[in-house]
Amino acid sequence: AARHGVDLFYSGARPEVLVQRFCLAACRALVVTADGEVTTCFETYGSEHPLSARFIVGSYRGGRYEIDHSRIDKYLARTADTILHCRECFCRWHCAGDCAIKASAAGCVDAFEPTGRCAITQELTKYLILNKIKDSGGLIWRRGS
Repeated sequence: AARHGVDLFYSGARPEVLVQRFCLAACRALVVTADGEVTTCFETYGSEHPLSARFIVGSYRGGRYEIDHSRIDKYLARTADTILHCRECFCRWHCAGDCAIKASAAGCVDAFEPTGRCAITQELTKYLILNKIKDSGGLIWRRGS
């Protein structure tokens, strides 16, 4: 990608970010599909999406929102603090368990188990950290940085 002047981005590998929750869609947005379904995920485009049952938390019908708050609470409980397989991971505060829908698509039960994406995220994060150290001439920390 670099040789061709193309930026390559992978959402899980972000060592410059420190977070408890991978995505803030459910915290900062009310995501409504074209069919009026309210979802915690920008990628869940409607009830026909194969993983929609895990992410749809309500609907907008007749000018009124009907939200199942217990479903939102369950979704919001998924943080770097609560995902068991993240407890020993050095990426814990960077990826916070990865994108819930991508982890679900990889076969996790409720996206609380590690996936192949975990290994990819760990390796890419390690690579990015080592490159930052190399690019700084071996300096890990500089006063005022």
